[in-house]
Amino acid sequence: MQALSFPVRPLMLGAVVAMAVFTSGCADNQLVYGDACITCLNNPLSGQPLNYDPKQHPNGVITMGAATQSQASGSGLPLYSSPASLGTDQYQLTYRGNVDTAAALIKDAFGFVTQAEAIAQSGSYGGKFMFSSGDYAYSATPGAFYLMKRNAYSGKLTAKISKTSGGAKVLLSYNQTQQGQQSLAETMSRIKQVAEKALR
Repeated sequence: MQALSFPVRPLMLGAVVAMAVFTSGCADNQLVYGDACITCLNNPLSGQPLNYDPKQHPNGVITMGAATQSQASGSGLPLYSSPASLGTDQYQLTYRGNVDTAAALIKDAFGFVTQAEAIAQSGSYGGKFMFSSGDYAYSATPGAFYLMKRNAYSGKLTAKISKTSGGAKVLLSYNQTQQGQQSLAETMSRIKQVAEKALR
């Protein structure tokens, strides 16, 4: 009998620990990134809240299915659906200097970060999650093209900076995903001011 009970105990202990992880913690102690509750879970069968108060975390809650999907994709980090767009706009300007300088100035002005910088600021899990969620991106081909993305101004801001014969072209795209204090037009006006000041 003892031989049978020995392998069962670790299995039962693992199940108890897993249940404790999924059901422990009140809504006040959840880990939140942007509008997404990283540690909030729904029952995969009923869709009902498993470990949080839906009134405190109404948007961006990660389902167990989403977490499983991300693990299957190899990232091991949970994914969540981005909120619907409330409006988009873009602004383009040119810079007479080289593309690398333009990219550095725009990066600094809007607070774009590389994944390494995000990890240094938010820790390994937080930094990797920022980039796996699709809210943040940074890629560079020095001397030719830069792509940067981040959460900003109640939405998502993307910068594409490319080399031209006369210098560099900067395309800033904004997708509003939350109802902010400013309208889309006001936000774009602010983005335009920041970009033009950076590239003077």
